[in-house]
Amino acid sequence: MQSSMRKFATGVMLTGLLACADPSSVRGEPTTRETLEKLTAEEKNVLLQKKERFEAMSAEEQDRMRNLNAAIASSDHREQLHSTLDRYHEWLKTLTTKQRADLLELSSDQRIGRIKELMQEQERSRLRDLGGKQLPEADIDAIFSWLDEFMKAHEEQYMERLPKDYADRLKGQEEVARRRSLMRGIIMRGPRSDFPMPIRDDLERLLPTLSQATRLALESAKTPDEKQMLARQWIFTAMISKVLPQVSDEELQKVFKEMRPDERERLERKSPEEAKRELTWRFHWQQWPSREGWRGGMGGPGFPGSFRPGMGGPGGPVSAGPGGGPPGPERKGSERDGSDRGPGGPGGIERGRGGPGRGGFGPSGERPPPSKFKNGERPAPAVAPPAENPADSQKGEPAPLQPE
Repeated sequence: MQSSMRKFATGVMLTGLLACADPSSVRGEPTTRETLEKLTAEEKNVLLQKKERFEAMSAEEQDRMRNLNAAIASSDHREQLHSTLDRYHEWLKTLTTKQRADLLELSSDQRIGRIKELMQEQERSRLRDLGGKQLPEADIDAIFSWLDEFMKAHEEQYMERLPKDYADRLKGQEEVARRRSLMRGIIMRGPRSDFPMPIRDDLERLLPTLSQATRLALESAKTPDEKQMLARQWIFTAMISKVLPQVSDEELQKVFKEMRPDERERLERKSPEEAKRELTWRFHWQQWPSREGWRGGMGGPGFPGSFRPGMGGPGGPVSAGPGGGPPGPERKGSERDGSDRGPGGPGGIERGRGGPGRGGFGPSGERPPPSKFKNGERPAPAVAPPAENPADSQKGEPAPLQPE
């Protein structure tokens, strides 16, 4: 992706007018009467528009375009330059009208930086859409079996990192049930920073067990880190489908009716799959018991897109502002040492950055106003965690898997 950005940047540096002129207009391609007669009516109209755009330029701009054409035509790398201009022209078509207009207002140097940002956002959006696709049931079974074996191999390390009273209760459970409890904690709270995490070798052992279509989708990720992030999204999906109970349509409809009008309006703008995923997550969030042995109050669900440690807390309100995780139990000033506070929660799509939560691990966070949470109620997260927000991702890329 970085290589593509550099090539695009090269094209932008060549001219600040490429968005107005088609690449063929700087190639010096001969246009004879015979060529014109072979054009379709639509092609003739496009050519006329190019001519009108060129004539609308100032004399200085026209000279600049002519000089650019001459420079490219005489370059030893003219084919590569023409290819760069072609791809830049095609890429401009993927932008919204506003994005393109804003891009044209920037200087060449500023435009290079903005192009890089837009390309990164497009990559994240593509990967998020890919990760949100429904996995075949056989792949979910394969992923969950792989995950169960991984947690079995590292169970002692997980148990050592739990509060002693909760760990003692888990030890009294049957082996499979104990691992399900651990998984449920990871789903709803996110993994601790010191939890064992799968490394590349672990993921490589998973790949042969997946269907060809799923492996191809994974291979479409352009970098190793993207591939890991996509695999983690699928791992999280498998955990949810196997560990958390199924939710009926009636229960989802009840969750929808309890949402604020602005939240319902936002949800109705999503695809049916995205809307159901968010409603399902809200349901499980509301059902999550506070007695699962984690210190402090609810810090929010973990962020499945990257399995990053220390994530939690619902996102902020639509299109603005910091959100806040629900508070933990009341403490007097001297008791609030920050040791049991949860981390900030990720913002959702088109949202501000998530606010701090109050979970049982992670850095300390500011407590939201208590008036927002009456009678100990825990609000549902403002957005379903599986969809990663490009704006937030841009500020902090998920860390690659590391061996312990």
